[in-house]
Amino acid sequence: MKKALFALVATTLLAGSAYATPALSNVTTGATVTLVGNDFGNSQNWGASGTPAAASSIVDGASYAVGHQWNIGTVYWTSYNAGDSIQIDLKKTATVSSIFLQADNNDDYLIQYRGADKLWHDLTTVSPPDAWGLGNVSQALPSSVTTDAFKIVGINGDHFYSVSEFSATGTIAAVPEPSTYAMLGLGLGLLGWTARRRAAK
Repeated sequence: MKKALFALVATTLLAGSAYATPALSNVTTGATVTLVGNDFGNSQNWGASGTPAAASSIVDGASYAVGHQWNIGTVYWTSYNAGDSIQIDLKKTATVSSIFLQADNNDDYLIQYRGADKLWHDLTTVSPPDAWGLGNVSQALPSSVTTDAFKIVGINGDHFYSVSEFSATGTIAAVPEPSTYAMLGLGLGLLGWTARRRAAK
């Protein structure tokens, strides 16, 4: 009986560990993207006529070749203030360990995250390599952050901003199945029952 009881508890704990340590994934999949500000789609007639992309394309998992023209098929804007931003709502809580950004060169991009206090906090500032057109930046974070949203703000540079892709790698807190709770409750109940029987002897 004792062996069967301990086997049940061990099985329950192992089942629980399956959702306690989920695998790394792109946590921006399925996110909602909102453009905040009035300068999006404005490239001041730079080069060929711009072709803006839908906001949702920023998290579609598809990047352009490095050097792609900044205002063709991207989310772009021209601004001399930090009032314009791209907000990415994950629609879940995730612990993030690294980020990827494909954006126009000649500029800096401030990446912020929304904390448990529902306030925006600076995460990092990234600068795509100084070459013509779009460039890629991959960055491992010094320490992981837990968040449900990101914000991208163009700062400094030539003020012609463009983002074609953003992703964040991390883990999503899995919700355990009701059956897992039932098994855990049963295991703990049996342990308590066994302890009472031993105490009664």
